[in-house]
Amino acid sequence: MQSIYHQADCVLVWLGLEDVSNSKIMHLLKRIDKSHHPARVRDGREWLPDGKCLDRYRSDLVAFLRNAYFRRVWVIQEIALGSEVFVVCGSQGVRWSALDALVGCIWKETPIRGRAIDHLAQLCQSRSRRLEAQPVSLLQVLSESREAEATEPRDKLYGILSLAFDSSLYVIQLDYSRTDSCVCLEVTRAVIWAKRSLDIIFVSSRREKSSLRLPSWCPDYLHWPGDPACNQLVPYVSGLDSRASGAPGPAKWRASGGSLVNRDVVRIQHRLLLTRGIKIGTINGLGCLPRERCKPCHTGDSFRPCSRSDRALFSAITRTLGLHGWSSPQANANTDNGDGISRLFYYLYTFDTSRKAGSKNSRYFKERYSTIIDWREANRNFRVFGKTLGERSNNMDASLYTGAFRDSVHALIRAAMRSGDNAWINPWNYGHTGHRLPAELGVALDGLQSLIRAELRLMTTSKDDVGWAHPDARLDDGIWLLHGCSLPAVLRPSGSHEDEHILVGYAYVEGVMNGEEWMRRETRDLRQVVLC
Repeated sequence: MQSIYHQADCVLVWLGLEDVSNSKIMHLLKRIDKSHHPARVRDGREWLPDGKCLDRYRSDLVAFLRNAYFRRVWVIQEIALGSEVFVVCGSQGVRWSALDALVGCIWKETPIRGRAIDHLAQLCQSRSRRLEAQPVSLLQVLSESREAEATEPRDKLYGILSLAFDSSLYVIQLDYSRTDSCVCLEVTRAVIWAKRSLDIIFVSSRREKSSLRLPSWCPDYLHWPGDPACNQLVPYVSGLDSRASGAPGPAKWRASGGSLVNRDVVRIQHRLLLTRGIKIGTINGLGCLPRERCKPCHTGDSFRPCSRSDRALFSAITRTLGLHGWSSPQANANTDNGDGISRLFYYLYTFDTSRKAGSKNSRYFKERYSTIIDWREANRNFRVFGKTLGERSNNMDASLYTGAFRDSVHALIRAAMRSGDNAWINPWNYGHTGHRLPAELGVALDGLQSLIRAELRLMTTSKDDVGWAHPDARLDDGIWLLHGCSLPAVLRPSGSHEDEHILVGYAYVEGVMNGEEWMRRETRDLRQVVLC
């Protein structure tokens, strides 16, 4: 199919016969198309509809966007791969670029949202990426096209293979004679051996119930989940994202020492995945998601005191905040500075009442980081080895957070307010000479917000470790380092056999992500692990 669309002179998008409603939209598209002649664009004379113009067409736009054509999974490759694409409705036709421009205007100028505009926007993005030769992985396309429709479930996978650079690692041959479950198992088996990695198992989320009876370690490629914990990991598992912290070094985390899958250690027997690993603790404390109607949960041993100081614990937690994108070398330079970044949590729990903060700065913080404010309130009483986050913040030496620290924090916020959102997203670009802390603080806040949006839970373990766990994690789930996995795994005993576990998801644990714990262990410490 890929060669057919590549070799075709033109791909026609047939939207059906013309009626009064879609005729208005086609006339609007023709005006945009005519305006987007290269000469007019070059001279800055192109025309695009503004909000008032689009508001007159609102009901017609909604009906046009809901055309069933845009929801079909096979349409994605038709649009993306065609050398020239024309949209035809009745006797009228326009270039696809006009529709692309209209979708951009709708996003920018109107409140129209929902699945209909999402489908069309995704089609536009798929074509733009192909024209710009941007690499896209199969998992990424699966995630983005999960709402697309197909009469045959396997077409949700087979219909997008030509769009991904790595599809040959997942699917060797199209086979409609296999059941849906067999297709998913064979795809997972193929990519494990091709990449020599077990990281693919971490996108096998079960938060959205699958209609297929698959083992916990096998993703459902035909009914891709929509939860953030799974989809935020897709670029990393696909190899398109370097190690999430952006720090110098290998392209991935090395929780298991960079171990690669080999058939002496990893085996797949029917529905069982056999490997070896080390249990590094059990979860004894779990935080809440923002606006979640529950309280942080703890086991009895989470009330015992910890030998680490408040500053050391906060520094450990804050070091985990870069797991979703501390990409600036300048910001990374001081990520291990405990005296600096451990102040984040003091700041989080004291900023609102700070006299120096001022109402304008405080209001900016609340608007920019409302998600963090909600998370902070939900986890104020989260107990970290004997004391809550709120208590630990109040107990910290306040003398550390006066003078230059507060002045630099407020200067950063004022600079961000003057320069717009980008100043806060990239605070090191707007820092002040001699004040490295604001850059660290701003990046840490963005890291925390990213983890919250991924719906990961702040956790503590029985071994005095802190980190972030998959949202489905429960108290007493085990944290394991598995051979072939670059990230720690959250496992739950299956109850049928001592070695058998159910995969819950992944975790980030401070102090183990670069193989520190794995390298301290001997080969004899590895235990047999069976995932079912």
